[in-house]
Amino acid sequence: MRGEVFDKVPLSYYLSGPIRNGYSPSENQDWTGMQMLGLGCLTPKGFQPRQLKNAPAGIPLDHSAMLSDGDILMSRANTRELVGLAGTYRDIGTPCIYPDLMMRLCPSDLCIPEFLEVLLQSSSVRRRVIASAQGTSESMVKISAGTVQDTPVPLVPLAEQRRIVEALDAVTASRKSIETSIAKHRVIRSEVMRQFFHDKSIPRLQLGLVAKVSSGSTPSRACADYWRSGTIPWVRTAEVNFSEINATKEHVTHEAVARTGLKVHPKNTVLLAMYGEGVTRGRSAILGTEATVNQATAAISCDPKRLDYRYLYYWLELSYEKIRKIGHGSNQTNLSGSLVESLTLPLPTLKGQMEFIEPLRALDEHIGAETDSVTKLNTLRQGVADDFLAAGVRFRDAP
Repeated sequence: MRGEVFDKVPLSYYLSGPIRNGYSPSENQDWTGMQMLGLGCLTPKGFQPRQLKNAPAGIPLDHSAMLSDGDILMSRANTRELVGLAGTYRDIGTPCIYPDLMMRLCPSDLCIPEFLEVLLQSSSVRRRVIASAQGTSESMVKISAGTVQDTPVPLVPLAEQRRIVEALDAVTASRKSIETSIAKHRVIRSEVMRQFFHDKSIPRLQLGLVAKVSSGSTPSRACADYWRSGTIPWVRTAEVNFSEINATKEHVTHEAVARTGLKVHPKNTVLLAMYGEGVTRGRSAILGTEATVNQATAAISCDPKRLDYRYLYYWLELSYEKIRKIGHGSNQTNLSGSLVESLTLPLPTLKGQMEFIEPLRALDEHIGAETDSVTKLNTLRQGVADDFLAAGVRFRDAP
């Protein structure tokens, strides 16, 4: 075998036309038989059908933002580490549109769709896209279609594209099967939550009557003793992302807790991100370990005799978009502790809460196991793809 270095071309070489943004109508509270993707559906793992919203009735099936199985999507706005994430849309079983903060890329006859996804998810393209993103705040930066189209990528002939994709096919087939199962389970999960929480026969109560809401702070960065060799987890709002938090990027010291009044919250505390211009504000999480939080995060401690923390987390998750709309602030739409306390949620008895929680927990465990399998397959697939593209070499039989 002998190697031959790939030439470089702009990404537009592989596209059949301009990159198009989606459409973001107002969300409908009731089920309409049509859905729209939330920005969180594009993840570092590719497309995942979460944060689905009810699209308004009456959108025609031939609308320009209507999705088809296999469409290639890329986020054009998000935090710097998440902007430009790409993935292949998989049919969720109902008509679905993509939002204005996503772009759809249509491959030309010079590129097979699977190879376009490989290119967009490659380390070299991700680095360039992230570096080109612009914005006044790191919590919301944007990329332009022009930047994406001008990104240099290897010029790979169709035959070689097929060889690369075929090398990944076994992994891809397994991943797609699991992703389809995850998508169906998430739709079921969302509908179970929606029907339960919208049941008007359940009495409603303000959150502040059954839980205590507090926030944290950021110890002075100028005081090294507050941070150096810290062992107490300190949660940033970027880490509040619809999951259980068992580890954090930063830690504070016991001295920081003693001198600043920073509170260490117990395991099972529910967190709610109060600040953020992008998708951050309104996201929730559960502490899987003791931790402190920053000033932009609400820490919610439930009265165990009246409110189960898991029930609250499920309700906050479903209410994400609604909660984002009630913030206030002169320059940035923020939540506050008092606003969080004033949130009104349906509150059945503890027995009723558990009857709702248990089936969802079983479903979440199943989805979690499937998601772990996809993560492992994605890591394997991405490693192989990067090896092909980073080397910039194609192989032919030696004469």
